[in-house]
Amino acid sequence: EHHASKLARLLRDPGFHPFVQEARAGGGHREVVNRRDPRLVEVQESYGVEVAEDVVRALCELNQWNASGRYPVEVPWNWTES
Repeated sequence: EHHASKLARLLRDPGFHPFVQEARAGGGHREVVNRRDPRLVEVQESYGVEVAEDVVRALCELNQWNASGRYPVEVPWNWTES
């Protein structure tokens, strides 16, 4: 199996949630990466730290733009500004 497709499948898996709630000093909570998550550790051991960081970054972006389905969505591009 190709590595990219394996990682893409991991990102689409709703059971993959390498985050924990952390209490804030002033009250409330925030979500932080759980570096001990077994599947995230497996990615890091198999592909290295940079790939694991890319997986976390991609997962954060997917959750930001489409948390309900965790699949890529198209974002309109403004050609006049770029």
